[in-house]
Amino acid sequence: MNDVIAVALGAAGVACESHSLGVTVADTPPAETRALLTQLAKAPAAAALSEFVENLQHRKFDHLAPDGLLRRMWARRHESQCAELPNLAHIANGW
Repeated sequence: MNDVIAVALGAAGVACESHSLGVTVADTPPAETRALLTQLAKAPAAAALSEFVENLQHRKFDHLAPDGLLRRMWARRHESQCAELPNLAHIANGW
């Protein structure tokens, strides 16, 4: 889920990085980060977010696959997590 949150925030123009414990947001005040999280309710679908994924090549032969195919595969793998973004926005709205 952290990867999806980082991609969604990146799509909003925020410099951030996903890691196993969460998402690090750079040079953004906490209040602005919270506001961005509440806007995830309007996040685009997985296919649209896949356009913002920077490193699609994770598996051994990914470098041989076309970029479009890797983006479709990313979207398919993360579709259910992207669908949960509005729930995260609702939680952030309650902070």
